[in-house]
Amino acid sequence: MYLCDLLVAMEAGHRPNIIWIVIDALRADHTPMGGYERNTTPNIQAIAGETQGISVSNCFSHAIATRPSVSSMLTGVYPSAHGVNMIENAIPDELQTVPELLSEAGYQSVAISRNSHVSRATGLHRGFDQFDWFGSVSSLLETVDIDILFKYLLGIRNHSVGFSTDLVDHSIAYIVNELAKRNIQRMSRDSNPYFMFLHYLGPHDPYLPPIPYQERYLADIGVDRKKALQVVNQVKEHNWEYNTGKLELTEEESDILTAMYDAEVAYTDACVGELFDFVTAQDSPNETLFIITADHGELLGERNVIGHEFHLDDSLLNVPLVIHGPGTERLQSDALVQHIDLVKTLVKEISGGVQQLQGVDLLSDERDWVVSERCQPLDFDDLTHINPDFDPSSVHGDNMRAFRTREFKLIHSDTGTELYKLPDENTDISEARPEITTQLRDELEQWQETFGQPIGTAREANFSADMKQQLTDLGYLVD
Repeated sequence: MYLCDLLVAMEAGHRPNIIWIVIDALRADHTPMGGYERNTTPNIQAIAGETQGISVSNCFSHAIATRPSVSSMLTGVYPSAHGVNMIENAIPDELQTVPELLSEAGYQSVAISRNSHVSRATGLHRGFDQFDWFGSVSSLLETVDIDILFKYLLGIRNHSVGFSTDLVDHSIAYIVNELAKRNIQRMSRDSNPYFMFLHYLGPHDPYLPPIPYQERYLADIGVDRKKALQVVNQVKEHNWEYNTGKLELTEEESDILTAMYDAEVAYTDACVGELFDFVTAQDSPNETLFIITADHGELLGERNVIGHEFHLDDSLLNVPLVIHGPGTERLQSDALVQHIDLVKTLVKEISGGVQQLQGVDLLSDERDWVVSERCQPLDFDDLTHINPDFDPSSVHGDNMRAFRTREFKLIHSDTGTELYKLPDENTDISEARPEITTQLRDELEQWQETFGQPIGTAREANFSADMKQQLTDLGYLVD
């Protein structure tokens, strides 16, 4: 059975509530659904295991960064089509957003985000009836009711690293949940269905989980919190020195970062589980479809990179996808899926307006390949300024894309082409298998000539000073 079985009950005119949850930087192989030894996501796994749940093992993000990835989720087109990359641009006016498309079918819509890449600055607020972003102290105070902030402060040890004036030290997932609950209660009183888009920032680096989760996961490796926080802060302050090879992680430091990352995953999983329980307890006039996924994965020292830079490895592209909703049975699917496929399937079934959408209709078709893009123009002068010994040939140049089938992955950019026989992503076999290299390169070029053409003109992103500061705190190089 395929993923389309999940949605087959959604006959034309059936309009469920939709809650689309994005967990920032969550790689599939650090969840038990992806075979991970640590039980980092027991709640999400339980949701997938219910009668109406499904876990999709082969979901691949469109990009390795939040802004282009979420832009694809909210427009239903590939990054090359919407033109938004990691450090520039906002979505074109010519593209309708998912909330705009769903509003034509009577949907209410709300989005809650703490990531500046998902904000009014990048145009991703367009179409939402309400869009809440809080990535700075001032925006937090303007957006969040005082009673929610008071409850957060009372339980700060359970939901944060403790008292700190630096907002990046706090996960804030508790506040996302509280805002979501109030909006769900409000919208559930209306007979019209709703679309809710939630972006949880954890486990994006810096990896600073709440204290109880730190203690639990650090106990596994016999390291105290003080030392772990020193390592996390060292990596936070010198992220680009590590990523250009000027500094190197020790084995102990790598273990600490992995434990803290996993602890962040576990805390976010608890928040998702708590929200799921809240929603299922509501008396809503409409059934609810839950979508739980990630915008991209994360490197935790692989290829000497911490974060999501440079490469198109499966650790950065293979993300969890769990869906729970009406008319499903417990099943596992290995279908190749990208987020724009979900968009096309849902919008088509609900409103039929799919002229703009580029995904595969999961009710009638299935993929043989996926395309992912780096969407990160590199300034090698910046990188060599950080580390004069940085070798530009160690990473691909601009226009880097991955064309992936179940068996092979082609990596192509302005500076070269590589071919890998999966799951090996280290041994280039392009010269040994020239026929496969040529075939996949031709298919990628055909994709570029069709789906990869720009739709409209990407606009300039307009970040406030607070937004730029948050992006700097999250490790981005910001002008």
